[in-house]
Amino acid sequence: MRQDLLLALRTQKGWTQEELSERSGISVRTIRNLERGRIQSPRRSSLDLLFSVLDPEPRARTGRAPAGVPRPAGPPAPAHWRGPRPPRTPLIGRDAELDRLSALVDAHPVTVLTGPGGVGKTRLALAAAERTARRYPGGVAVAQLGRVPGTSAAFAGDIAVRLSAARQAVDAVLGPVATRQAGAPALLVLDTTEHLPQVTSLLVDELRGTWPDLRLVLTSRRAPALADAGLWETAPLDPGAAAQLMQQRIASGCVEQEVTVSADAVRALCRELDGLPRLVEFAAHRLRSVPVSALLAPEHGLELLGFPDLSLLPHQRSLTGSLRWSWDLLTAPQQTLMARLAALPGPVASDGPELDTLDAEFSRTEAMCLLAELADASLLQVRRGTRYEYRMLRHVRTFVRHHGHLEAAHAVPAARLAARV
Repeated sequence: MRQDLLLALRTQKGWTQEELSERSGISVRTIRNLERGRIQSPRRSSLDLLFSVLDPEPRARTGRAPAGVPRPAGPPAPAHWRGPRPPRTPLIGRDAELDRLSALVDAHPVTVLTGPGGVGKTRLALAAAERTARRYPGGVAVAQLGRVPGTSAAFAGDIAVRLSAARQAVDAVLGPVATRQAGAPALLVLDTTEHLPQVTSLLVDELRGTWPDLRLVLTSRRAPALADAGLWETAPLDPGAAAQLMQQRIASGCVEQEVTVSADAVRALCRELDGLPRLVEFAAHRLRSVPVSALLAPEHGLELLGFPDLSLLPHQRSLTGSLRWSWDLLTAPQQTLMARLAALPGPVASDGPELDTLDAEFSRTEAMCLLAELADASLLQVRRGTRYEYRMLRHVRTFVRHHGHLEAAHAVPAARLAARV
């Protein structure tokens, strides 16, 4: 039996291990050990009792997950996979999205996944690459461009230097141009490209020119301008999927001691984290050492959420690092508007009175242009209709407000020092 099936069914019911024990007659200790994979050959009678209350359908007892329960990914399909592989943990809450994204990859020579940092663009891109890999006899390659110097680097003004560095990252997984299998369809994932908009456009045009049968999938918080590209906006997890992900990560991350967090607290924490998978995983990791109340406090959550995984890019290891990465890519006017929007109590409408409060700094036309740019950078979420609404995610708003306080605190000593001089 897959331990994730039992946990997923219990989470769908919204039951604690104690509640499942009361309903099934199976001890809490046995349920805990089953969910953590400690019991490799469970008794059939115990499974029957558990599934009789979780899912009376006979298919659950055969190990086949019911609708909505994540299915583990199978082994990589292609003969050649170069670069990072998808994690082997279940992809939760993305089944329907993965189907549609795979169809988008099939339909477009270039597919771009956008969305805020931590929403799961890389994970979904790798899952789609794995899903469609059998169609590419030339194999699948994954190139990480996050370490290529961006516009804030010391020598970033030389586009040729940055383009050369990006080519080297691609050559490391595809091989030199002369050795590539011309005519063999292949799939290339270019991961983390938001800091290289011009380089990415040049690189994609170059790759498509030298390898017409190469299909590309890009991840970026800010979509580059590319002809014929299919655009996929990666959405946060729905509340149920986010809670399920947190419960699974708590169970797998605390194998020796039980971490008890109520279902209400899990839902509240997932809501404050905007349903972003990476932030949910950060929180599950931190619950081993700090209470949920600390993570729900805005002044603590910014600094506490992170994971010391050195295989990740530096800005992917913490919430503040991720937000700082996005913030540093903004222009001064964009940062100013973000600070003004963070001070407002709610979303801003394209034809609403909120834009009038910005007249002292921006005209309405300037404000609309900046709103569009911030939405393109995935820092504002857009609700489209006859009128457009621009919403800042909770954790982004907290960061911007906190960042403004820090800037003000640093500005006062600097002003005093300047006055003395």
